[in-house]
Amino acid sequence: VGTYLVKRFVWLHAESALRRSLSIDESSAMQRLLQLMCDINIELDCTLTFVGEDPRFTAFLTSRKNTKLQGVPMKQFLMDDEQPKFETHLLAPATDDNLRMGAFHTVLRDGWGNPITVEMFFVEYKRSDLSRRYYVGMKEFAAQSANDDVALPC
Repeated sequence: VGTYLVKRFVWLHAESALRRSLSIDESSAMQRLLQLMCDINIELDCTLTFVGEDPRFTAFLTSRKNTKLQGVPMKQFLMDDEQPKFETHLLAPATDDNLRMGAFHTVLRDGWGNPITVEMFFVEYKRSDLSRRYYVGMKEFAAQSANDDVALPC
């Protein structure tokens, strides 16, 4: 019985370590994909606040170079009418144990209050301590109306 318990403990420990390793590999792959597709990539915690600093986001949206982002709510950079949509997309309950991900259009507010329309992509992941985090990628979106003249190549 003692040998069985030791083997079971070792097996559970190894399985847990493997799951953590796979989770890290998956989140790294998702983060690299967002970096490839998007102009700006940030990480948010479960309350949708910045986990760390991001100089590209700071340069894109703020009027000051040394703005600190860590602990700042992301919704501070959204137009007021866009904040509920942002929270609805990211905080919607998962329907299963799979990672939640999605994409939507939203409007950010730069340091001068000007609107900037972006495509926002997100992936939710769980850390080893089971807390939720989000990788969020953004790229500027220039909608083209059907009435715009488009120059076609000859």
